[in-house]
Amino acid sequence: MEALILPVFSSETTIPVAITGMKAFNRSGIVEANANAKKAWIIRAVDLLLAKKKGSRLLADIREKREVRELTAQQVATHQLEIVHPQATWQAYDNFFGKTDADFLRFGFAKSVTQVEQAGAVLGLTVIITRHETLRDELSSPSDCYCTGKHQHSFKRPPAKDGDKCPMGDHATVVCD
Repeated sequence: MEALILPVFSSETTIPVAITGMKAFNRSGIVEANANAKKAWIIRAVDLLLAKKKGSRLLADIREKREVRELTAQQVATHQLEIVHPQATWQAYDNFFGKTDADFLRFGFAKSVTQVEQAGAVLGLTVIITRHETLRDELSSPSDCYCTGKHQHSFKRPPAKDGDKCPMGDHATVVCD
C-alpha cells in the first residue's frame, strides 16, 4: 500500500493538455473524472502517449484506464483508515484491499489554486492509495519514454527512441513524447 498525489482532469480534457498537466505535476499518470467527479479512472503516461499517437482527442476516448474506487466516510470510519497519512494505517488498508478487487482508492479531491493555474485544465489534486508499491512507482516515475509491455516501465532517452523495441528485454515497443 502506498499513497501519492495525482492531478485530476475532466473527461472532456484534450490529451495534449492532460500530458502537459501531468508533466507540470512531475507524474507519469493522471486521474480522469467525469462531470460530477463521482467516477474516476487512472490513466498512465504510456496510455496517454499511445492514445495521442493513435489520434484520439479527449481523455474520454481512451479505453486503457483503470477504475479508482471512491472511499466513503462510512468505509473510512468502519475500517479505521487514515486518509491524511494513509501509511499510518497500512495494515487496515491491506485488510480493506483484501476484501475488494480495487487497485486504486481515493477520498475526494482538493484544489490547489497555484498549481491549477499553472496546469490549465486540471480540476484539482487527489490522494491515490495504491494496492501495491509497483503501481505507485508506475504513476510517480515521469520520463521521456515508456515501455508498452506488461510492466510499462519508464526510462530516459537514450537507450531508446520512439518505436524501438524495449532495450530491457520486455519484447515490447517504446513510446516517447
